[in-house]
Amino acid sequence: MRLRKPVTLGVLLSIFAIAAYLAINQGRPSISLDPTNPCERAKKVLEEGTISILKDADKVEVFRIDGRSDGERTNEPGNRIHGYLVKHKGKDQGREFAQDLAGILFHERTYSNGYAACFFPGIVFRPWAGEKSVTVVLCLECDQLLVNFSRTISFYNSPLRANLVRLAKQAFPEDPEIQELRGP
Repeated sequence: MRLRKPVTLGVLLSIFAIAAYLAINQGRPSISLDPTNPCERAKKVLEEGTISILKDADKVEVFRIDGRSDGERTNEPGNRIHGYLVKHKGKDQGREFAQDLAGILFHERTYSNGYAACFFPGIVFRPWAGEKSVTVVLCLECDQLLVNFSRTISFYNSPLRANLVRLAKQAFPEDPEIQELRGP
């Protein structure tokens, strides 16, 4: 009888630990991100210079933008990024943030073939490597991003959407709209 209690307790603790892991990861295994090795799809979508900057970036500027301001309120004063009105510049992020972003953009499972029609972006990440930068415009409404204003990339239904949301929350800890975002 004494052996059953410790075994039962051990089994219950194991089940609890597995349930907690699955709740946190929503049933998906963790995905390993490599900020130094872009997948073939990333190599086709991102330019060679963009890949180089993303690999070497040591700082990321972060901006909240009004995604509905591109061409709609052109007379409204303020700084703009690719026509979008800058609402707020967040605190610059460091190398670890830059590597996380590169790892996401370099991963095969980031990309999807699904597209939504809105593209009302709210976030800009601008990684810097020395004097060179890349601009990543992010819409978490339709799960699309625009890199260097050249091509819209869909991450619709991507398991890495949660990683992009995590970066957004890290970049804008005081922004209630960003903090309410859900991962997948």
